[in-house]
Amino acid sequence: MGTGLPTFGWEIGTTSNSWWTQNGFATGINGSAGGFAEVNNGNYNMNNQAVNVTYTLTSPVFDIPNLPANTGNVDGVLLTFKQFGALFNDAQTVEITTDGSTWEEVFTNDGRTAFVGNNPTAIYANPETINVNLAPWTVGNASMVQIRFKWTSAIPGNQTLPAWTTFGWYIDDVSISTLPTNEIA
Repeated sequence: MGTGLPTFGWEIGTTSNSWWTQNGFATGINGSAGGFAEVNNGNYNMNNQAVNVTYTLTSPVFDIPNLPANTGNVDGVLLTFKQFGALFNDAQTVEITTDGSTWEEVFTNDGRTAFVGNNPTAIYANPETINVNLAPWTVGNASMVQIRFKWTSAIPGNQTLPAWTTFGWYIDDVSISTLPTNEIA
Protein backbone atom coordinates (compact mmCIF):
# COMPACT_ATOMS: atom_id res chain seq x y z
CA MET A 1 0.00 0.00 0.00
CA GLY A 2 1.09 3.54 -0.59
CA THR A 3 2.50 5.13 2.53
CA GLY A 4 1.77 8.71 1.54
CA LEU A 5 5.15 9.55 3.04
CA PRO A 6 7.08 12.18 1.15
CA THR A 7 9.60 10.61 -1.17
CA PHE A 8 11.78 12.33 -3.73
CA GLY A 9 13.34 10.96 -6.91
CA TRP A 10 13.48 7.45 -8.26
CA GLU A 11 13.06 4.43 -6.01
CA ILE A 12 13.22 0.76 -6.91
CA GLY A 13 11.18 -1.58 -4.77
CA THR A 14 8.02 -3.61 -4.47
CA THR A 15 5.90 -1.07 -2.60
CA SER A 16 4.31 2.06 -4.03
CA ASN A 17 5.13 5.27 -2.18
CA SER A 18 2.75 7.52 -4.08
CA TRP A 19 0.87 10.11 -2.04
CA TRP A 20 -2.10 9.52 -4.36
CA THR A 21 -3.58 6.17 -3.32
CA GLN A 22 -6.62 6.09 -5.59
CA ASN A 23 -7.01 4.74 -9.14
CA GLY A 24 -4.46 1.94 -8.61
CA PHE A 25 -1.57 4.17 -7.51
CA ALA A 26 -1.44 2.52 -4.08
CA THR A 27 -0.29 -0.79 -5.54
CA GLY A 28 2.04 0.40 -8.31
CA ILE A 29 2.51 -1.16 -11.72
CA ASN A 30 1.22 -4.55 -12.81
CA GLY A 31 4.60 -5.68 -14.17
CA SER A 32 6.58 -8.83 -13.58
CA ALA A 33 7.30 -10.19 -10.12
CA GLY A 34 9.93 -8.33 -8.17
CA GLY A 35 10.68 -4.64 -7.98
CA PHE A 36 9.71 -1.72 -10.16
CA ALA A 37 10.94 1.86 -10.48
CA GLU A 38 8.81 4.74 -9.26
CA VAL A 39 9.40 8.49 -9.28
CA ASN A 40 7.91 10.83 -6.69
CA ASN A 41 8.38 14.45 -5.75
CA GLY A 42 6.98 14.83 -2.27
CA ASN A 43 3.40 14.80 -1.10
CA TYR A 44 0.92 17.27 -2.57
CA ASN A 45 -1.19 17.17 0.61
CA MET A 46 1.84 18.12 2.73
CA ASN A 47 2.90 20.94 0.37
CA ASN A 48 6.49 19.73 0.39
CA GLN A 49 7.30 19.27 -3.29
CA ALA A 50 10.85 20.10 -4.32
CA VAL A 51 11.19 22.75 -7.05
CA ASN A 52 13.87 23.09 -9.72
CA VAL A 53 14.59 19.35 -9.72
CA THR A 54 15.19 16.76 -12.40
CA TYR A 55 15.24 13.09 -11.45
CA THR A 56 16.92 10.56 -13.73
CA LEU A 57 17.16 6.78 -13.69
CA THR A 58 20.05 5.76 -15.94
CA SER A 59 20.99 2.34 -17.32
CA PRO A 60 24.48 0.93 -17.27
CA VAL A 61 26.45 1.30 -20.51
CA PHE A 62 25.72 -1.43 -23.02
CA ASP A 63 27.47 -2.43 -26.20
CA ILE A 64 25.01 -3.23 -29.01
CA PRO A 65 27.39 -5.40 -31.10
CA ASN A 66 28.04 -7.54 -28.02
CA LEU A 67 24.51 -7.90 -26.67
CA PRO A 68 24.04 -11.63 -25.95
CA ALA A 69 20.95 -11.85 -28.20
CA ASN A 70 22.60 -9.95 -31.07
CA THR A 71 23.79 -13.02 -32.95
CA GLY A 72 23.17 -11.32 -36.31
CA ASN A 73 25.30 -8.30 -35.35
CA VAL A 74 22.52 -5.84 -36.25
CA ASP A 75 22.78 -2.25 -35.14
CA GLY A 76 19.05 -1.54 -34.81
CA VAL A 77 17.48 -2.31 -31.44
CA LEU A 78 14.11 -1.91 -29.80
CA LEU A 79 13.62 -0.50 -26.31
CA THR A 80 10.57 -1.99 -24.59
CA PHE A 81 9.24 -1.07 -21.16
CA LYS A 82 6.01 -1.07 -19.19
CA GLN A 83 4.73 2.11 -17.59
CA PHE A 84 1.89 3.25 -15.37
CA GLY A 85 1.10 6.72 -14.09
CA ALA A 86 -0.43 9.97 -15.18
CA LEU A 87 0.59 13.48 -16.08
CA PHE A 88 -0.20 16.49 -13.92
CA ASN A 89 2.48 19.09 -14.60
CA ASP A 90 5.05 16.41 -15.39
CA ALA A 91 7.61 16.10 -18.15
CA GLN A 92 8.19 12.33 -18.43
CA THR A 93 10.77 11.46 -21.07
CA VAL A 94 13.16 8.72 -22.11
CA GLU A 95 16.54 9.68 -23.52
CA ILE A 96 19.52 7.94 -25.14
CA THR A 97 23.23 8.66 -25.34
CA THR A 98 25.85 6.92 -27.43
CA ASP A 99 28.79 8.93 -26.10
CA GLY A 100 28.00 9.39 -22.40
CA SER A 101 27.45 13.14 -22.64
CA THR A 102 24.94 14.08 -25.37
CA TRP A 103 21.40 12.96 -24.55
CA GLU A 104 18.55 12.89 -27.07
CA GLU A 105 14.85 12.35 -26.38
CA VAL A 106 13.46 9.13 -27.85
CA PHE A 107 10.08 9.01 -26.07
CA THR A 108 7.82 11.38 -24.17
CA ASN A 109 4.40 11.30 -22.54
CA ASP A 110 3.86 14.95 -23.53
CA GLY A 111 0.59 15.48 -25.30
CA ARG A 112 -1.40 13.24 -23.00
CA THR A 113 -4.36 14.61 -21.08
CA ALA A 114 -3.42 15.85 -17.60
CA PHE A 115 -4.97 13.95 -14.71
CA VAL A 116 -6.61 16.37 -12.28
CA GLY A 117 -7.83 13.78 -9.78
CA ASN A 118 -11.29 13.24 -11.25
CA ASN A 119 -10.72 12.14 -14.87
CA PRO A 120 -9.57 8.50 -14.71
CA THR A 121 -9.36 8.21 -18.51
CA ALA A 122 -6.16 10.31 -18.30
CA ILE A 123 -4.42 7.56 -16.29
CA TYR A 124 -2.18 5.24 -18.33
CA ALA A 125 -3.22 1.62 -18.68
CA ASN A 126 -1.72 -0.58 -15.96
CA PRO A 127 0.52 -1.62 -17.49
CA GLU A 128 1.00 0.13 -20.81
CA THR A 129 3.72 -1.39 -22.99
CA ILE A 130 5.93 1.10 -24.83
CA ASN A 131 8.15 0.14 -27.79
CA VAL A 132 10.76 2.58 -29.08
CA ASN A 133 12.82 1.85 -32.18
CA LEU A 134 16.33 3.05 -31.30
CA ALA A 135 17.82 2.33 -34.74
CA PRO A 136 18.09 6.04 -35.68
CA TRP A 137 20.47 6.51 -32.73
CA THR A 138 22.35 3.20 -32.81
CA VAL A 139 23.40 2.97 -36.46
CA GLY A 140 27.02 1.84 -36.68
CA ASN A 141 26.83 -0.65 -33.80
CA ALA A 142 27.05 1.85 -30.97
CA SER A 143 29.14 0.47 -28.13
CA MET A 144 28.55 3.09 -25.38
CA VAL A 145 24.75 3.24 -25.24
CA GLN A 146 22.79 4.32 -22.17
CA ILE A 147 19.09 4.90 -21.65
CA ARG A 148 17.62 7.15 -18.99
CA PHE A 149 14.14 7.85 -17.70
CA LYS A 150 13.83 11.53 -16.80
CA TRP A 151 11.23 13.39 -14.76
CA THR A 152 10.91 17.12 -14.15
CA SER A 153 8.20 19.76 -14.30
CA ALA A 154 6.66 20.54 -17.68
CA ILE A 155 6.65 24.20 -16.60
CA PRO A 156 10.11 24.53 -14.99
CA GLY A 157 10.01 28.34 -14.84
CA ASN A 158 7.03 28.19 -12.47
CA GLN A 159 8.20 28.10 -8.85
CA THR A 160 4.84 27.21 -7.27
CA LEU A 161 4.50 23.77 -5.67
CA PRO A 162 1.65 22.59 -7.95
CA ALA A 163 3.96 23.06 -10.96
CA TRP A 164 6.22 20.40 -9.41
CA THR A 165 3.51 17.90 -8.44
CA THR A 166 3.41 14.38 -9.81
CA PHE A 167 0.94 11.58 -9.21
CA GLY A 168 3.81 9.22 -10.00
CA TRP A 169 5.40 7.39 -12.90
CA TYR A 170 6.13 3.68 -12.64
CA ILE A 171 8.51 1.75 -14.91
CA ASP A 172 9.04 -2.03 -15.12
CA ASP A 173 10.28 -4.78 -17.44
CA VAL A 174 12.78 -2.68 -19.39
CA SER A 175 14.43 -4.63 -22.21
CA ILE A 176 16.54 -4.13 -25.33
CA SER A 177 16.03 -6.51 -28.24
CA THR A 178 17.34 -6.65 -31.78
CA LEU A 179 15.10 -5.68 -34.65
CA PRO A 180 14.30 -8.35 -37.23
CA THR A 181 16.70 -8.54 -40.17
CA ASN A 182 13.76 -8.58 -42.60
CA GLU A 183 10.46 -7.02 -41.72
CA ILE A 184 7.58 -7.91 -44.02
CA ALA A 185 4.16 -6.40 -43.53
